[in-house]
Amino acid sequence: MTLPTTLRKFTSKGFDFKLKMESRLAEYRARKRKLENEERRKELVWSVVTFASLRQKLINFLRPQPPRTSTKANPPNSIGSSTSSSTNCTLEQEALIPEADLDPWTQIDFAILGVGFLLWIVLFYASIKAEIGAVYILTSGFALIWLNLGTRRSDQASAYSVFNPNCESIDGTLTAEQFEREIRHRNVSSR
Repeated sequence: MTLPTTLRKFTSKGFDFKLKMESRLAEYRARKRKLENEERRKELVWSVVTFASLRQKLINFLRPQPPRTSTKANPPNSIGSSTSSSTNCTLEQEALIPEADLDPWTQIDFAILGVGFLLWIVLFYASIKAEIGAVYILTSGFALIWLNLGTRRSDQASAYSVFNPNCESIDGTLTAEQFEREIRHRNVSSR
């Protein structure tokens, strides 16, 4: 064998390998696209079945809106030149509410809510006739609790310190160590 024929065999094997890898990559991408489409369809069906957008609008409708405050800084010579904690809290609350959640309710949203309520009433009536009304009420209550648990942002700490990185507790949490220090150092003469 001469060098050119060896080189031709090597390049043809490399070309076959490249074609094989490209076809496997195309198959992988097609499978991934199919799984993503199925997942999107499942999420869409789940949000329609659970009235997710309607529930979110209802929550936002019932949530008290914080008063709008001016973000202009006070002049340095005026009384109360520093911003109050309530103003900071209000601005933080406004920053936490996504703009998409502030959509006004439309007639179709009220219609969906009404149809869902009527469906619940009809099923409740049927469960009473089947003598399982109490079970239906309990199941409905658990379903409402489960569907309204909500989610926490990734940067938001949990109220339970065991779920936080390094078991850090949030501000205002009474720890056993703090309680013990307060008990040991309390003023005895106040009795």
